[in-house]
Amino acid sequence: MEADNDCGTFDYKYIEYLINGNNQLLRRVLDDAYGVVKEEIFAQNISNLQFDLSGDLKVLAMTVTMTTPPNSRQISLTNSQSFFLRNRR
Repeated sequence: MEADNDCGTFDYKYIEYLINGNNQLLRRVLDDAYGVVKEEIFAQNISNLQFDLSGDLKVLAMTVTMTTPPNSRQISLTNSQSFFLRNRR
């Protein structure tokens, strides 16, 4: 059975987040060999990125603040997402 390349399923073991040279936060789905199966833009124009680990070490909360590009009206948006750490050792 082939996996469906969806970040919302458990078909793949790993999810990777990284900021590229265009100041975009990318979410990558990785297979068992750490190969990229799917890549999508999670946020753009990152001005702040913070991670908080819960006291029981089971949940990681990511908070991203995005601002509008230069030369436009300044708007800031903050978004948070929590991740359950099922593969922790």
